[in-house]
Amino acid sequence: MKFYSDDEHINLGSGEELPILELAELAAGVVGFECQIVHDLSKPDGMPRKLMDSSKLRELGWLLPTA
Repeated sequence: MKFYSDDEHINLGSGEELPILELAELAAGVVGFECQIVHDLSKPDGMPRKLMDSSKLRELGWLLPTA
């Protein structure tokens, strides 16, 4: 990104959906936080669907190619 000079913005995202519970568990594991995550399954799981286009980020070599 040191050499990126385009006027367009770049979406920073993986291009994959991840439920909020899985994200919380992933984050806890990465930082080594041992916890029990409590959630109410009768409530919605995070935000409404919002999957960003990460193709430009992928073209710049920041993400692995899709299978």
